Amino acid sequence: MKSVVMVGLVDARGWVLLQERDAQAPIEPDTWCLIGGGVEAGEAPETAAYRELEEETGIVCDDLVSL
Repeated sequence: MKSVVMVGLVDARGWVLLQERDAQAPIEPDTWCLIGGGVEAGEAPETAAYRELEEETGIVCDDLVSL
């Protein structure tokens, strides 16, 4: 089983950033979801969260909070 990370970004209004998966997405096509993806072999989940956030949105962040 592959590990995945999900990142929920919440703005000052309490709104959550979602992304729309396209029709060709291999998992859950045409749906809205949090930013995230698979944890690579040997990668810490926290590192994967920062990487996925940047890959999916272009947002570079250095202060994610783990829940």
